[in-house]
Amino acid sequence: MMPDAPYLPISVPAFGRLPAGCVPTLAGWLCETGETVRRGERVVELTVPGVMVDALSPADGTLVRQNLAAGAKVDANEPLGWVERTND
Repeated sequence: MMPDAPYLPISVPAFGRLPAGCVPTLAGWLCETGETVRRGERVVELTVPGVMVDALSPADGTLVRQNLAAGAKVDANEPLGWVERTND
């Protein structure tokens, strides 16, 4: 777990109601740790059978941590990674 400010979690987007036993999988990261990201920028792709959904950066800043690797099952209550907010 990262400290609160200036770090913000990258949250799992809402998939809506999924069939029983259907768990999202992290398909891949669209940026690397240390890269600058913009608020609303696509940073992670998640999949469930037949659907791909993007997780977005919560703020302008730097991607400082990726909590999961490609292929990992996703827990909707856990952050996918963390962005260090830019103090501009």
